[in-house]
Amino acid sequence: TALHQVADLAQGFKTGADKVFVVEFFKAKDRVSIVKSQETGHTHEVETSALRTLVKSEHMKAFEVRSSQLRLIFPYVRDSAKWRLLTPAEMQSRFPKLWKGYLVPLKSALAKREKGRWDGETFYKYSRAQNFEPLSQPKIMNPDICERPQMCWDATGECVFSGGAAGGVAIVPNRGVNPFLLLGI
Repeated sequence: TALHQVADLAQGFKTGADKVFVVEFFKAKDRVSIVKSQETGHTHEVETSALRTLVKSEHMKAFEVRSSQLRLIFPYVRDSAKWRLLTPAEMQSRFPKLWKGYLVPLKSALAKREKGRWDGETFYKYSRAQNFEPLSQPKIMNPDICERPQMCWDATGECVFSGGAAGGVAIVPNRGVNPFLLLGI
């Protein structure tokens, strides 16, 4: 049996601006997190619910997902079975600290990605809206570049990763397929 017959395969997210969207988590209190941005070099307060745990290849070890202080700003929501970008009004309402205190001041940096392709009111969307569903599922993860397999199990679907260098690939077992059997193989 081929792997694609028992599981879906997916690569990581493509934000087009990891220096903006990938932040370092310091602490959380009362639904607000303190994060440091590589783009600004400063700490910012953002709503914790706008963040997802980001793992890189260094966090994916054989049979173990190591703790990561990295977070991914995630301006998307799942409506029914479909993912969509939150509107500017929804961003302002749900995540006012993230919106006004972080994303809006970085609008010009985000808008000029790919020669201005993302200029406009949805300047904060990822350059490629892909694989939101498989990466939100329980999955086997492996770094996309590694000397030997480093398969590990994300039982909750909470961990996400980027595509490209230091990112990963996901193997999402079909219903009824034992993930630990796949992990062992």
